[in-house]
Amino acid sequence: MQINPFGEEDPLEKPQTPVVYVEGNPAWEYRLLIRDLGQSDVATEGELNPIGEEGWELVSIAVHGNQFYYYFKRMK
Repeated sequence: MQINPFGEEDPLEKPQTPVVYVEGNPAWEYRLLIRDLGQSDVATEGELNPIGEEGWELVSIAVHGNQFYYYFKRMK
């Protein structure tokens, strides 16, 4: 007797990727925030929340050496 700890769902079944349809051809603008950990800490909620309130969405973080690169985008 096998017991499936994931309930009735098969954990190996690949979930469907959601599809979002956007009319027209959206234009994006990008913003980059660089933080040097040798001089300061990583970005805080107090810094990131105002950026989000302006409509920017954090899409990626990259780390190179002591530097954190925060990449944001929003529709023009």
